[in-house]
Amino acid sequence: MTDKLRELNETYYELYGRLYENGEQLTKEQRDSIAAKLLAEYESEYEVLRLKAEIARARELYELRLKSAELIPRTWRVLHIFRRKYNRAAIQSGAEVAAEVERYFAGREAALYAAEEAAEQAQEDSTAGAEETAQEPRETAEQGTEQAQEAPAGGSAAGAEETAEQDKDAEQGAGEADLSEKTVGAGAETDDGECERFTAAPTADGDDNVPTGESGATKE
Repeated sequence: MTDKLRELNETYYELYGRLYENGEQLTKEQRDSIAAKLLAEYESEYEVLRLKAEIARARELYELRLKSAELIPRTWRVLHIFRRKYNRAAIQSGAEVAAEVERYFAGREAALYAAEEAAEQAQEDSTAGAEETAQEPRETAEQGTEQAQEAPAGGSAAGAEETAEQDKDAEQGAGEADLSEKTVGAGAETDDGECERFTAAPTADGDDNVPTGESGATKE
């Protein structure tokens, strides 16, 4: 109503202003008559605005009272021995509050669970890193021990094989020397009891590699 009343007043202010501007061209009776009619018209239009506003205000007040009776949460108890009763608005509000509280605690529990998992993962990573750090020196020490154990064993086996080869070569050389002495310096006995001795006779180039035989008969 306030805006409409302001528009109405502005309209009649303009009409009264034009009346007084042109008042010198009118007689006093004409000016008074026009002014009275403007006032009556203003009062009627104002009454229309007032009634419309009153109707709208009354309807709004009545609807608001009805809404307040239904939409405002209320609880009551007939006697103290009976359970408390709730209207529909109170039940609905209670359900909405319960759902909001549930969402709140669910979010808090999820955040707490995520924080616990992150702490456990960090602890596992730290433990794994410490174990790997401790395992590297242990593996290095074990590898060094294995290398130290394998080195003497390999050297002993190689030495034993070399010694066996040297003994074998020495035995072979000794056998060849014995065989040469028996062939050159020994006397061969014939069937008739004659003994034939072989000696080495020098050759023209000085080599003692051609045997010559000297035979003698010994009979008893």
